[in-house]
Amino acid sequence: MTSAAIKVLISIACAAIVYAFVCDIRIAGTARKLAQRLEQERPELWRGLNPIARNFRGGQPGLKVLHRRKAVDLPWFEEEYGRLRALERKQLWAVAAGAACIGLVLAGTGLWGWHW
Repeated sequence: MTSAAIKVLISIACAAIVYAFVCDIRIAGTARKLAQRLEQERPELWRGLNPIARNFRGGQPGLKVLHRRKAVDLPWFEEEYGRLRALERKQLWAVAAGAACIGLVLAGTGLWGWHW
């Protein structure tokens, strides 16, 4: 009989990993929208980036580069970029929670005698 702790931890890990995947999809969509809006308003700035930074994951690497350089002085950019960073933090927490649950399952089976 499978230990109840294993069932709960695996369920939490699966839910966390699925949520991280959903966050990844939302990050790409939000970055794509933000990149399109930035390209419309400041095309010379956006085209100055290399093609990988502009095209990978909806342009997220390019947006990070521009934010770190403080090259974008548009009033709406900080708020929209803040939303993108919030999604990245949620994704990081979801991956960390999933990894911690999987680690607890491994520790429980190896050290505490939980049974599958």
